[in-house]
Amino acid sequence: MIATNSAMHGPAPARQAGAKGGFSLLEVLVACGVLVIGLASVAAMLPAATARLQEAAAADRGSSMAAAALADFECRDLAFRELFLDGSATYLPANRAVVFGEMLPSVSGTIVTAGSPTVASLSAAASSRLQARINTTSGTAGRGFFLEDELQYQQGKGSTLLNVFTNGVRDFRRGACWGAMVEPYPWDTIPSGASAPAMRAVRATIAVFRKPGVLKRMSLTGSAGGVFSMTGDATDSRRFLGPCAPVLAVAQSGSAAPLWLTVNSSWPQGALYCVVFRESGSVYGSLIQGGTLQVIGFENIQSITQQTFTIE
Repeated sequence: MIATNSAMHGPAPARQAGAKGGFSLLEVLVACGVLVIGLASVAAMLPAATARLQEAAAADRGSSMAAAALADFECRDLAFRELFLDGSATYLPANRAVVFGEMLPSVSGTIVTAGSPTVASLSAAASSRLQARINTTSGTAGRGFFLEDELQYQQGKGSTLLNVFTNGVRDFRRGACWGAMVEPYPWDTIPSGASAPAMRAVRATIAVFRKPGVLKRMSLTGSAGGVFSMTGDATDSRRFLGPCAPVLAVAQSGSAAPLWLTVNSSWPQGALYCVVFRESGSVYGSLIQGGTLQVIGFENIQSITQQTFTIE
């Protein structure tokens, strides 16, 4: 007979001080819920962060392209007084800016009507002078106003290539391009005739586009507080009047100088689309006629830069 001695076993040992217990199922579920909420929040921020990164990259690329276009403009000596001569070797009216390059020439004529004579494409004589400095041929045949990134090589002696690239030569694509608007500086100082004193300075505006597109003239109705509104397709309005988009304001009549404005904010409001510009009303107030401001919006516009050139 085996006797059971409870004293040999004794009571269950007590938990040592500082020992940790396990997690309950409820605690695990709460922790998983917090983790899911955190991951969902991070995932929700990724598209916005990606969009901001793309905008920053586009702005950086736009600045680089604008610098390249401005350097090309300056190196080719495109700021010359003959731009303002018509076919008879006399100067254009004193209230006239000229445009050339990609997209900007469309501002003149079909977009800016006869009631807005302050922006004009180059005449045939002026274009011939321009062609001596840069290729002005339209379409894919002319590359003078395109910012190319294609690789090129040429045949050397015999069958030896001067440069060899793994992927060969990339085909020309109508991608990033630029146009220029040149105006007398100060405004309204074009000589009144060929025998008048020569011009001393011009101001050039270089507009860089991601790729060729379309442009549209829009009538904005002013209201208190610098808020303008227009009716029309909201999608079309966002296409040309998005935040930070440059637009060209032109006079409906008279001789007020055209002015580049920057959209500070824009939003739909019922059947209207509202716009506020970064510049104060004192800058473009002379262009408002009858409570209406005429602006030209551009598709795919990347950036604009302005510089004043002294004419020797």
